[in-house]
Amino acid sequence: MTAFESRGVELQMECESKSQAEKRFEHSCNLCCKRGLRIECDRCAISVVHDKIQKMMGSSSTLVFAH
Repeated sequence: MTAFESRGVELQMECESKSQAEKRFEHSCNLCCKRGLRIECDRCAISVVHDKIQKMMGSSSTLVFAH
């Protein structure tokens, strides 16, 4: 896991609502895509934690961003 992913996971774990988690996830995805980090989406720790957070908060729907 990269330092970027570690911080993104921390931010997801601190979320108090689904919308906050979605906004933070979208921001992380945009940074990864636009800044050239190019972490594979299906292997991204932030995405995995985001999915778990969404399920814990009562929603299995997630944002999906492809590179």
